Amino acid sequence: MPPRAVPTTLRSAAAQTRSTHEAAQSAKLSSSSTQPSAHFTTAQNCHSPTHPLLRFDTPHSPIAPIDRSQINPRFRYLSTMANNTNEACCSIPPVQSDYSPKGTTEKLGGLDVYAIGPKDSKKAIVVVYDIFGYWPTTKQGADILAEATKARVVMPDFFRGKPFPQEYYPPNTKDKQEALQSFFGAAGDFSKRKPELEAVAAELKSNGAAKVGLVGFCWGGKLSVLAGAEGTPFTSVSQVHPAMVDPKDAAGLTVPIANFPSKDEPKDAVEAFEKEIQNKPFAKDSVYKNYSESHHGWAAARADLNDKHNFENFQDVYQRLANFFNKTLA
Repeated sequence: MPPRAVPTTLRSAAAQTRSTHEAAQSAKLSSSSTQPSAHFTTAQNCHSPTHPLLRFDTPHSPIAPIDRSQINPRFRYLSTMANNTNEACCSIPPVQSDYSPKGTTEKLGGLDVYAIGPKDSKKAIVVVYDIFGYWPTTKQGADILAEATKARVVMPDFFRGKPFPQEYYPPNTKDKQEALQSFFGAAGDFSKRKPELEAVAAELKSNGAAKVGLVGFCWGGKLSVLAGAEGTPFTSVSQVHPAMVDPKDAAGLTVPIANFPSKDEPKDAVEAFEKEIQNKPFAKDSVYKNYSESHHGWAAARADLNDKHNFENFQDVYQRLANFFNKTLA
């Protein structure tokens, strides 16, 4: 049977949620004072001017952490889905909760992409979002990587403006489960999205990028690992709080990986995945940290930058990603 379409009511609800969010963000930006309500001081920057404050007053409501006990076990996989003086290690720009993305929308590889960073850069990074699509925190992450690596950074819209409705997560009812299953059988089908991802990389190279890195979150993490197999156009890949962790995917990898799971991914699968990586010839160039106290989604759409712990780990993982790509794409 063909996959069931996501109900129209879900799509309408999602559109309404995003419209409300965008309006709230616009109002917040226009009425905000010049002084932040709270701040963290940044780490010292290696080569660029230091930004004095990290603003800490979010204009939007993040997606709540998952209560795993409410999720049908059949779908639970989706919720589990020392200073360095090396020149590759430089401080990232400040993380801001009250943030306006700086990129633009362009066409690349036949898809709309969120793009930022110098067009003439010899290195590029492709960001693959999670099932909730474009989100302010995910775009901020792309902006951070562009600033910290001086790479051309693009985030393709694989879902064509129709991501999975965030109000239908977690999938703890029959209707939500069917909607999620339908989504993964259509927009989220890895076999359909992987060729599109490779087309984006090919066009980046035709535009002058000598090396292209790849990072994905949740669903995008799985796609990133699959795209790093034999014949990959990518120089290095990364997965952050990945969905559907499978050690067999690690066995197929042919390029260095930065692997950053959360507390919600299955422990046995995460450990077996990393064991495979340690047996690879590129193990010394790979990076691993288990964010064992952070929820699945802390670095993308489900980030809560009002939470101090989430804020700090959001900053930490993007610093590590920047260091990884500065090294592997050099």
